[in-house]
Amino acid sequence: MDRKARERWSPVARWGLRIALLGALVTLYGVLLRRFDLIDTPAAFALLCGGLSLAFLSLCLGIYAMVETWVRVVRGFRYAAAATALSLLVLGPPGATLVPGLAMPAIHDISTDLDDPPLFTVSLLDRPAWANDLDPPKPGSAAAAAQRQFYPDIVPLVLDMQPEEGFEYAARAARELGWQVVASLEPPLPDAEGVIEAVAHTDIVRFADDVVIRIRPDNGRTRFDIRSVSRFGRSDLGRNAARIREVLDMIERFSGE
Repeated sequence: MDRKARERWSPVARWGLRIALLGALVTLYGVLLRRFDLIDTPAAFALLCGGLSLAFLSLCLGIYAMVETWVRVVRGFRYAAAATALSLLVLGPPGATLVPGLAMPAIHDISTDLDDPPLFTVSLLDRPAWANDLDPPKPGSAAAAAQRQFYPDIVPLVLDMQPEEGFEYAARAARELGWQVVASLEPPLPDAEGVIEAVAHTDIVRFADDVVIRIRPDNGRTRFDIRSVSRFGRSDLGRNAARIREVLDMIERFSGE
């Protein structure tokens, strides 16, 4: 009886591995097509959601099959273990971003100045139809209240320098971060305002976000305001706030060199 049982295969184990392979291929396909700008963000997001859903299904099937092969003494444990491992490999990187981001508010437009946020101009001219709009949240809106609650550290940076010097630091930060600068207006006068508009991309999938840096005089010093807006999705999972912190820290570091 035991020998016959050992000759039987677990169909769940086999299907779990097949689905794991399919999920990995769909996920990789979505990443590569988006990274090389062959499809737009909504299509890539759909592929990634599909691939990750298949990976999660195969993870459940793999765990079930490992238990089944152990309890019923049937073959297929290696298939089940491979399905589980491959699923975890696919789910791990996005899970590391999604899980902490789920605690963040469902907002996608972050600014150091909620009362008078920096405005986009050039970025409005060539914008996909599916992209979030660039109208800033109103000061008393729920989005503004959520930012104040979850990101109280996102405030303007004021440094002891002239706006022209501050503009150079901001432009240097944009270059070192690999942003695609779409507009660069240097302060035309010593006490005038400067603006940099750019498109920033995420590291792997290269989802695009719009960023504007405003450099203006402030009682003999220079004030930096930054606004970062996700093009797609209701929630940015904390990405825009992290980007603003990174830029402000970089500018402050440059000023101390």
